[in-house]
Amino acid sequence: MPLSQIVSTVVSLFSAVWFTIVVHEYSHYLAGRMLNIPKNKLKVQLDGNPPHVALYDKEWLSPDSENYISTFRKYRKETYAAWIFIAAGTAGESIAILLLLLGLIWFNAGAIGLIFLATSTTILLIYLLAEGFMKLKYSRSYGDFAAMYAIYPLLTCILLLTVLSLRFFGIYQLLGHL
Repeated sequence: MPLSQIVSTVVSLFSAVWFTIVVHEYSHYLAGRMLNIPKNKLKVQLDGNPPHVALYDKEWLSPDSENYISTFRKYRKETYAAWIFIAAGTAGESIAILLLLLGLIWFNAGAIGLIFLATSTTILLIYLLAEGFMKLKYSRSYGDFAAMYAIYPLLTCILLLTVLSLRFFGIYQLLGHL
């Protein structure tokens, strides 16, 4: 494999990881704004561990903070609004990956599209496994899917199965056309 191809693959992998994280978090942020959370009460924390959308209530709160939910409910009390806010990360990320993938295919860069799709799907699967591990270890829900499942289990399962099916179908199709 030529050095230029190795460099291109490594750059694509790093770009895919960064793209996935940034789009995921800003999708939460945009959903928060659409749900009328004031702009000065929301902040994307890409340097957080993990990256997240912080809410402000006398200080910036991460989703792991015990006051995060009560702070969210100051702006929107409806349960569906919380689910939308949480689900927006995965939905926005998946839509962005799909649009990027279509553009890359249009420009005959399906291999780069495959790297982006496979990387973002791998991140999603690792995230799901980590959430399951945290639930088993601490008997507490951590992460987007556990929070969504606690609100609307069936809808969360439908979203997850749809997202994973579309991603795996995309990977399968791209592998068949390389």
